[in-house]
Amino acid sequence: LPPERVNSSRPFANSGLDYFGPIVVRAGNDQEPFRRFISRRGCPDLVLSDNAPTFKLGRHVLVNELRQLPEDKAVKDFGTARGLQWRFITPLSPWKGGFYERLVGSVKTALKKTTHKNILDLWNLQTLLTEIEATINTRPLTPLTGSAADGALVLRPIDLINPQFTLGHLENPTAKVTSSDHFANSDSQEFLVSQYSILRDSLQTFWELWQKDYLQALAERNQLRSPQTRSSGTQPKIGDVVLLFTDNSARSNWPLGVVIQVNRSADGAVRSVKVRTGRHKILDRSTNQLIPLEIAAEDSKSICPKELKKPTRIQPPRKVKKATIH
Repeated sequence: LPPERVNSSRPFANSGLDYFGPIVVRAGNDQEPFRRFISRRGCPDLVLSDNAPTFKLGRHVLVNELRQLPEDKAVKDFGTARGLQWRFITPLSPWKGGFYERLVGSVKTALKKTTHKNILDLWNLQTLLTEIEATINTRPLTPLTGSAADGALVLRPIDLINPQFTLGHLENPTAKVTSSDHFANSDSQEFLVSQYSILRDSLQTFWELWQKDYLQALAERNQLRSPQTRSSGTQPKIGDVVLLFTDNSARSNWPLGVVIQVNRSADGAVRSVKVRTGRHKILDRSTNQLIPLEIAAEDSKSICPKELKKPTRIQPPRKVKKATIH
């Protein structure tokens, strides 16, 4: 993998950019989205995008022309002091931008299902995109420790910048928060310092777990993956942590569970399972109602590594000494 995808760095230091749309809105300005992104997440060190003419022009403006605008010192410093780099992927090679192409596709799908053919104004579109962003960033990636039934931690993208983030009252924004636990007393310097220490330690822990578990899983999958047909299905196993599909409920509210029993049919295929949830309930669910976590979804098949034969050293035959007659 490229170093910018595996080395520890600040969030959004290396960013991917893709063209999203077209979307019809009532008003807008196509020069502002990247500035808003920088204001929220900071200026990236590297921007990776495809070869669309829009991005080529944007790169020329941000990387080159900004350095030639002495009348605006702030803008000039933006392009020079921050050392912004803009890199294009190989033409006609969209898979090289796969780490952002997939997520952009998820946002498009959610947006189409939500808006249908309605034309939104700019503010409603921004609100909707922000809520979709929050939903995608709180999706579970992989369990960290223990089991889901024991209240195990699950790694989410948002945890790298905002641990223990919750979606809040998206379905009813006007609902009153009755618990005072959401509002901590932050009057003292000691409290602020302690909260910063907790955040720093949490980020360090997540980085260590990510580098140890996630990257190792990717490496093992690439080394041990055997050829699979497109039609070969993934069957759940005992111990798998899964999301349980729930009708009439947002995906962010789907419960986590751990598979404790698999039920096989007469042909030997797994048709249903028993799942234990975090509330210690035992549920019977069909396999098509189980959503594996992202890492488990890609690395859940039983892959048996082939035994490596020990190399046998072959000793070349020794030359026969010729008899010497004196």
